[in-house]
Amino acid sequence: DRFNIFSMMMGIPLFNGATRSRIRAGEVSRDISRMQMMAADEQYRGRFNQLAETFARHRATVDHYEHTALKQADQIITQAGISYRSGNISYTEWTALMKQAVDIRLGYIDALQSLKFTSADLEYIKGN
Repeated sequence: DRFNIFSMMMGIPLFNGATRSRIRAGEVSRDISRMQMMAADEQYRGRFNQLAETFARHRATVDHYEHTALKQADQIITQAGISYRSGNISYTEWTALMKQAVDIRLGYIDALQSLKFTSADLEYIKGN
């Protein structure tokens, strides 16, 4: 056993700059991703807040219709019918009053539809 072979190697990086550049590029990519995530989060929060405010406005409008305006529309219809049958108002006046009552009811339906659409948008953005 006179012949023993062993070798020893030493690794000296010859192209150190390329490795540093790849590391720096990875850090820049990570920073860009982090900024994009923060921007998306801010956009989400803004959209959510906007939808929440819109929902509150539509809810208030629907509440107004349900507690006040629809009762007034019913009173207009009742009074217009009584007045028309008793001869106190003409057919044209009765038609104008009925149109007013129908417009109130249509406004309620539009407000209710807007509330439901906004509610659906809120549920979508919350992920439910």
